Amino acid sequence: MPGLSRQGAVIACVLMAGGVSLLALAVRAEPRATEAGFWFEAVNYASPRLGSAITPGDLEAIEDVARSELARAFEGLHVTVSDRRDARYRVRVVQDLRDLRSRRIIRVAGESRAVSGFGGQGAVSFTFLASGAIAYAPDDAGRASMLEAIGRGIGRAAVHEFTHQFLPTAPIHDGTDIGSYEYESAARREQYFGELHWGLARPLLERRLQVQRNTPAVERSIRDADERAVRDADDALTAAVDRGDATAIARALDYDDFSWITPAGVKLSRTAVVASPPRSAFAGVSDAKAEARRLGTHVVVVQRHSDKTHAMHVWVRRDVGWRLLHVNEVIEGDRVVYGGTMIGAANCINPCKVVPLEPANQVERAVIEAWQAQQSGPEQWAAHIPEDNIARTSNGTYTKADRVAVQRRQIEAGTVVAPSPLTWARIWEFGDSALMIALQPRAVGKPFWGSRVFERRDGTWMMAESYQTSIEDHPPY
Repeated sequence: MPGLSRQGAVIACVLMAGGVSLLALAVRAEPRATEAGFWFEAVNYASPRLGSAITPGDLEAIEDVARSELARAFEGLHVTVSDRRDARYRVRVVQDLRDLRSRRIIRVAGESRAVSGFGGQGAVSFTFLASGAIAYAPDDAGRASMLEAIGRGIGRAAVHEFTHQFLPTAPIHDGTDIGSYEYESAARREQYFGELHWGLARPLLERRLQVQRNTPAVERSIRDADERAVRDADDALTAAVDRGDATAIARALDYDDFSWITPAGVKLSRTAVVASPPRSAFAGVSDAKAEARRLGTHVVVVQRHSDKTHAMHVWVRRDVGWRLLHVNEVIEGDRVVYGGTMIGAANCINPCKVVPLEPANQVERAVIEAWQAQQSGPEQWAAHIPEDNIARTSNGTYTKADRVAVQRRQIEAGTVVAPSPLTWARIWEFGDSALMIALQPRAVGKPFWGSRVFERRDGTWMMAESYQTSIEDHPPY
């Protein structure tokens, strides 16, 4: 979990949020769920890069991270992760492991033995995995970051061993997909940093363990818990920003990808925000209550509104809990006619047909294609904009109905409108939701930063939230 020192209000909130996945797993479990026992034996570890030996408090936090990884990997399956040492399937964390098949001393990350229908037992090596986390940590990684990486490495190794036990006769090792749980070696950066995904073993696990479907009531309770936890974390972060607490702010922010767009259209990096916390657009405002909404399973958007001032905070579920990925703040100026899509026989190449973005995967491709579709005319625009979408911009706030009315007037008047081209963009995808940040010029006026959150609804990528903040220091076109 974030903030391994367990100090500070922000960390308490994010720890609470990170625990939601474990709570969800327990709520979803049924009496016949497969139980996976997981626990730590007495272990110790020291490394010059850590500065001092691992403490009992560090070990508790490392175990929290490892359990969070287990809960996330097996989410949706009939699996309950416990600390029972007599569970039918079990993996323990031990100090060291050797490959007993060799006469030479060869240390390994994990091992398991299982008999189909009877259960299994295994172990993972604390020393091997802790050393791997330290070895693959970036040069500027701090102690907290490396301790989190140890927890991730241990949790992911345990996922791999439990998979061997659940599928004792299946050849699950994958030597090609280095970003999968099934990859054959823990000697890789992906074991400790970034996110892993399932490959060939997932459909086998679903057949073996059965996919578990939540009732609508359970889904609502999980969603409510996520939104409540993130709202509390956001309140704590807002207080930390107001008092200029750089340490608390750093604990809550996402990794190097974090960005903050101010009402003046200045894009701040994580380093800049931590070094000199900006003044929030809501500093001193008491009537701006936080509203949280989960989009997909891994994104919660928190918004605050006060008259013409608006802010959107995009939180994402990481393997160490909820982290703030992006902030966009808008102060409305004079209202400008805005329909949001191409009208008439406009020559729309960028963004309708071509954009300066190469998607990294199929989800990113689907998101950018959905956005391009909504730029190509009123019909496609309406198909990709949900009824609950409200665009907050430096040129005013617009509901979907507002923009539809503008489009109709433009069509009736025979107006030709080309949408703003895309100068630069990046997408962060989370399976069923995504964030896109874009830089775009306006045909008339100043260029702007566009922050858009997408959610996949009934097979269609919909733009759920949209903020557009003008770059004030740029001369108008």
